[in-house]
Amino acid sequence: MSIFDNWARYIARILQEESQLAGNMVTHMGELGSARESIVKGVLERVLPSMYDIGTGEIIDHTGAHSRQIDIVISRRDFPTLRLPSGSRLYLVESVLATVEVKSTLDRATLTEALENCASVGDLKPNVVAGVLDHLAAQRGLVKVSSGSYRHDNPLETARFDLLGRPVSYIFGFKGYRNDVTQLAKTIAEWMKGRESTGKASAMRHHPAVIATEGCFTWRNAPPYIVDHNIVTRVGQDDNPLRIFVLNLLFTLKSRLLHLPDQNALTPNLDAYLQQMEPFTTTMGVGQARNLDLTLANAG
Repeated sequence: MSIFDNWARYIARILQEESQLAGNMVTHMGELGSARESIVKGVLERVLPSMYDIGTGEIIDHTGAHSRQIDIVISRRDFPTLRLPSGSRLYLVESVLATVEVKSTLDRATLTEALENCASVGDLKPNVVAGVLDHLAAQRGLVKVSSGSYRHDNPLETARFDLLGRPVSYIFGFKGYRNDVTQLAKTIAEWMKGRESTGKASAMRHHPAVIATEGCFTWRNAPPYIVDHNIVTRVGQDDNPLRIFVLNLLFTLKSRLLHLPDQNALTPNLDAYLQQMEPFTTTMGVGQARNLDLTLANAG
């Protein structure tokens, strides 16, 4: 077991103890939700580098599109944010590393709401450099089609490429589902069906990277752990789902760090630590990846 696995188990105990204390002291559900968001923010502050800020608000892109109100936004400190009198903020999508939706209890209603919040972030269009995107697409075997977007023969690779430059979304529930992976998968499938019935997309970029709740979790079918089955999200059980959230967040951080060695040949690469973390298993999948045109290529 790696140091990060041990740390996640320790933090999970702290989260439960502080959450129970908040529940005993706060009777209003809105105040309880805010208290539990603050607890999660405190945990994130213990692991995130000082270059990142933790706040709450909406995210905007260069086309003028807005996300929904997001519980927790992790953003770079070297980008401007628009602070509102309420304490909420407007973030530029290019500055955002990740978002987290925090729920006291995850059930069909609260999970559907959280999924919609994540999807609203997935709809935003980061301003990327087209030439660099062309190079990355060629490296991954994607071709540019007449619309100016990219496709791969494998729809999974098309969907994964569509994640580039986008914030990663997470959902964390203090309680809910209690190891019931079948019901968790069913709620996600119903949410996808509902979006499609109203003409909304439910591509891989609209799904959270990880949902962590009581005894079960989801993992989007993207690096660092992938399967070849044509599914968007994998669902499984774990005695400490928080560690899977930590694993994905560390991988996301790693993807944004510069890996140039210093004069002592040291490099801030987290691979050796990530590889030491305990593997996890999934029991079912939800949704199919489809070979749709990408919208990311239209920016910049």
